[in-house]
Amino acid sequence: MIDNSLFARLAARIDSYAEAMVEMQCLLTAIPALAPDNGGDGELKKSRLILSFLQRFGFPPVREINAPDPRVSSGIRPNLLVAMPGKDPSKRVWILTHMDIVPPGELTLWSHDPYHCTVKDGKIFGRGT
Repeated sequence: MIDNSLFARLAARIDSYAEAMVEMQCLLTAIPALAPDNGGDGELKKSRLILSFLQRFGFPPVREINAPDPRVSSGIRPNLLVAMPGKDPSKRVWILTHMDIVPPGELTLWSHDPYHCTVKDGKIFGRGT
């Protein structure tokens, strides 16, 4: 059973970060983190931006696990891991995502620059959003 009061407080807390989340997504969209399989130079710049946001918002220390990859200029494909302590250490919630994107395809089919974030009617548009 859902505790409606708790859910309302949680939803309000998440909503209070809306401006920062949109800001972060627009900054991430501007970084074309294409994998080398798609002709890109990987995700290092995007991982550094994410790391700065995690630090800015007071997350616990981040573990960086870098996979070697000679196909990118940095020589690594970065991975970030953050563990958030909860009330019960015997339980875990995992949130997984990835930083690379696929190419935008035919640019003439986009109504705007795919690497420039556009917000319209409460939705964010751009490559990787």
